[in-house]
Amino acid sequence: NGYVDDTRGWDFANNDNNPMDDNNHGTHVAGTIAASGNNGQGVVGVNWSARIMPLKFLTRTGAGSSADAIAAIDYAVANGARVINASWGGGPYSAAMFSALSAANDAGVLFVAAAGNDGRNNDNTPSYPADYDLPNVISVAATDDADTLAGFSNFGANSVDLGAPGVNILSTTPGNGYASFSGTSMASPHVAGVAALVVAANPGIDIASLRAALLDGTDAVADLTGRTVSGGRLNAFKALGGSTAPPPTPVVGVSPASASVVVGDSVQFTASGGSAPYAWTVADAAIGSVSANGTFTAFAVGVTQVTATDANGVQSPPALVTVNDTATVTITPNTASLGVGQTVTFAASGGSAPYSWRSNDPAIASINAITGVLTGLAPGTTTVSVTDNGNRTVTSGPVTVTDISISPSTATLEVGDSLQFSASGGSAPYSWNSSNPGVASIDTNGRLIALRAGSTVVTATDANGRQGSTASITVNEPPVSIAVSPSSGSVNVGSTLRFSASGGRAPYTWSVSNGSVASIDANGLLTGLAAGTVVVTARDADGVTGSSGSITVNSATTGGGRHGRGGRGGGRRGGMMGGWWR
Repeated sequence: NGYVDDTRGWDFANNDNNPMDDNNHGTHVAGTIAASGNNGQGVVGVNWSARIMPLKFLTRTGAGSSADAIAAIDYAVANGARVINASWGGGPYSAAMFSALSAANDAGVLFVAAAGNDGRNNDNTPSYPADYDLPNVISVAATDDADTLAGFSNFGANSVDLGAPGVNILSTTPGNGYASFSGTSMASPHVAGVAALVVAANPGIDIASLRAALLDGTDAVADLTGRTVSGGRLNAFKALGGSTAPPPTPVVGVSPASASVVVGDSVQFTASGGSAPYAWTVADAAIGSVSANGTFTAFAVGVTQVTATDANGVQSPPALVTVNDTATVTITPNTASLGVGQTVTFAASGGSAPYSWRSNDPAIASINAITGVLTGLAPGTTTVSVTDNGNRTVTSGPVTVTDISISPSTATLEVGDSLQFSASGGSAPYSWNSSNPGVASIDTNGRLIALRAGSTVVTATDANGRQGSTASITVNEPPVSIAVSPSSGSVNVGSTLRFSASGGRAPYTWSVSNGSVASIDANGLLTGLAAGTVVVTARDADGVTGSSGSITVNSATTGGGRHGRGGRGGGRRGGMMGGWWR
């Protein structure tokens, strides 16, 4: 298939066969879909029999390209995937990605996408890839345990299809760990997992029927009415053809579902459902204790569980508590550089989860308080801060946001000249444009060629369609010069010397620097008048002048007189040779 040793998927960001998660996000999503069941460990996935095809196109900072995303989609389709989960988003509309998703639709592959975490209406401000208008694209909003739309979740009566749980979702993390995350990235895999269940039960199902099973099988939720296409929240039982929902289990729930604290810190648990009052227990009293009101206090490093039991003896699922030995909170990465419109994902470790993020200059960059995804908004430098559950706050190093800049920013050229431009900021590669290609053209590599006198503006556009600064270019005609020929020479008094001119625009007007030494007529014919030197000047029709070098006028040369005894003949010969000569 063109890939070497891709037995466990492919890393398109680094072009290798190791798609291992280095950000927790992918492992968490995969666990929601297909974590092993009936093994007494951790959590269980929606469809634990599903096979995961891990395809990675984002780096550990959350950066990636549309080209790599498209390559991953094409790979999934070519290698037999039936459902693609897209817990990612960002970037403008891409015709190439639309084409790739359309091809997936033709191949019968469902594409389930997170609606986005900006709390906005996708009907007005589309979020891609969730908003590609194709039959196989399903956009998923996030709901909480009260069946209300999460405050951070995007929505849209015409663009977001349904809701699914996406707040404080406990799932797997690398290194045999578990953590609770929130976001539409957590909601999307619930839908993808149920879609895989429907496909497993109906292997020949087509896209239209699969889409209908998911959307028609939702539970009506008031907070999603008019904010999603279906007006409901995912129901796996109904999607599989059940007419009534299964009885809810467990009756008693505990929030948060997991927590991370340091020795000496406390975390408050609350119980819901069943019949109050609740009795609280901790699995390992050596690690921590839990009070009658659900406050857990950490004593020692380790992992334990907190459980609530209601007045009727109904027990909640255990909440996982991890106790660490350090209160130091660390931000990764500590510094970052990105372009306007690009994103970087920050992660926190140490201290006590959950963490809350903020940008210290939201005009330059905004950050999702829950997920730590930062978006560049304007050129400048800011920092980000994170506060843990123990109210410890740390601040990152500089986070620099750059716009697209062009070098040089201005230039003056002559016709026939060329100039190389370069761009920085934004996302390479760049495309180049000259506003007046008749004056100067520019190629795909940024090399500009001056064609005729005038002015133009050079613009660079990055891979995300963003433009920044421009360069102003002036093109002039080459300077006109008049050449006089000959440039030097000599002539005798009474003799003539012909001059010519080239360059500029005829006719030419002739002059000499000393009219007593030589004269010159309108046709450039110079006549020597007296011994000395002159400079000849030609002026063209536009007043541009050119001059010769020094021209010497020599005195007349005389011949011999009579030759004496030469007789008449001699005298005549001598007389003939005694005149002027040329």
